[in-house]
Amino acid sequence: MSFSKFDTSITMEYLTKTKENLYFDRKSAKVGNQELANEIASFANANGGVIAIGIKDDGTVEGFNTYGVNKLNECQKVVTNYLKPAPNYNIELIDVLNYKN
Repeated sequence: MSFSKFDTSITMEYLTKTKENLYFDRKSAKVGNQELANEIASFANANGGVIAIGIKDDGTVEGFNTYGVNKLNECQKVVTNYLKPAPNYNIELIDVLNYKN
């Protein structure tokens, strides 16, 4: 089942099992803002792609509940706070069960 209104190929299996590559990367929800900004800039300077935040490199779903709503809000503001000019981008929030559930 697709989660994305932008790309129907994005499923939970895709997000957790696809090998990271030039067009797809996972980042833990505890990622630093500058590190995330650098990753977004890299994708923007190439051919774009998907960055799944809240999923560890090994595909473990952690979500943001452990880190709180402020961390989620910070991640959503990285582009406007760190990248000038801001690249074109889309943000999608997906409800998930993390590895603890």
